Amino acid sequence: PELRAGLTQIKTAETQAQTQAQTQAQTQAQAQAQTQAQTQAPEQQLARAEAALKEGRLGGGDGAQALFAAALKRDPANARAKAGLRKVGLAYAAQAAAQLDANKPDAAEAPLRQAEALAGDSADVRALRGRLRESREAAAIAAEQQKEPPLSERGKIEDMLAEADRALLAGTLMEPGGAYDKYRAVLRIDGSNTRAMEGLKRIGPRAHILYNSAVLDHKPKIAHAYLDAVAATDPGDRELPVMRERLAIMYLDLAEERQAQGQHAEALRALNAARELNPGNPRNAAVEAKLQEPASPSG
Repeated sequence: PELRAGLTQIKTAETQAQTQAQTQAQTQAQAQAQTQAQTQAPEQQLARAEAALKEGRLGGGDGAQALFAAALKRDPANARAKAGLRKVGLAYAAQAAAQLDANKPDAAEAPLRQAEALAGDSADVRALRGRLRESREAAAIAAEQQKEPPLSERGKIEDMLAEADRALLAGTLMEPGGAYDKYRAVLRIDGSNTRAMEGLKRIGPRAHILYNSAVLDHKPKIAHAYLDAVAATDPGDRELPVMRERLAIMYLDLAEERQAQGQHAEALRALNAARELNPGNPRNAAVEAKLQEPASPSG
């Protein structure tokens, strides 16, 4: 009987050990399954968010922004979710830019605000705010220009245009109160005035004619003023480099002439003007050397 009791105890102990081992194994398996499920949930969420972003679905409960935000709330340190939200912000910025390209500044406001919230550190996003402001200003100016000037101003405008035309003919172009100022004054009253806009376009060609006349008359200072008028009204004029070079040569000739006459200060001013117009002219150094030579003794 004692042997049987001992065998029974051994079997019972083995059974208990097996049961305990099975229980531990099941517990570990459940823990692993739970961990895997927890890991897969955010991964699946991020995958859905990235798919939504790729499809252009940014807003809404199942949009990229909400899905990335939910993943980040679950794990505030999740770099993939943070990067995803920033990409959403840049996608909103692209929407805002498209609206600005279509001249719809009001429609650009909402996506731009989202872009600033999600990717405000982006230089492109910051630039869009400036574009939006400029677009609104341009729209306001355009709207203002569409307004007809009041009857009380129309007579004044005609007088101003007549004065501007006379100034243009006389060659008073960029000076205070000249043709440029007068045409611009008209446009401040009537922004769509065709005659004033055409007058502004005529300043450059008129300055060309007067420049050539001043060069032929050996009047570099006057030619310089008309050269400046061309540069101010049409900075892309292809003849400007040649005009500058031609005038620089005139100033160098003038510098040598004034130095020979003993007018050193005038000669130096002419040389400086030539350098400003054409710094690379090899004659600059030669003329400067002449100006540094001691004056010849008289007698």
